[in-house]
Amino acid sequence: MTDHARNQPPLLTANTDKTILVLEKDTYLASLLHYLLQREGFQIRVITDPGAAILHIENAAPADLIFMNEEWLRHKALHLLPILRNYPGWNAVPIISLMQHYRQNEIDRELHEGITDYLLQPFEPADLLDQIQKYTVH
Repeated sequence: MTDHARNQPPLLTANTDKTILVLEKDTYLASLLHYLLQREGFQIRVITDPGAAILHIENAAPADLIFMNEEWLRHKALHLLPILRNYPGWNAVPIISLMQHYRQNEIDRELHEGITDYLLQPFEPADLLDQIQKYTVH
């Protein structure tokens, strides 16, 4: 992170009451998301282990938005997306898939299975914030 990026003011305001859950196995990307989102005033929960994600869903209050690694969506033994979509309180939380490659058939399948939207990596911070604003500002 450059000094210039560290010194940038938040682009969105009044976010301290919003919680974003980041489900990402890549610790570098998870740390970057944590930094960017915390700088914008959001409460951030980062989970880098799929098993811990399930425990979190079962024991914590729902987040306002979820960013999820696309591989966790495809993990057949994990069933994280159906758990989220069927768990009371979490079932209406918007889920943004963090996708590494643009594959329309996978995007269509994930949208059909319950994600709300997707963000293609690499992404600009402004694109990330646009997605957040789109799904958290009421």
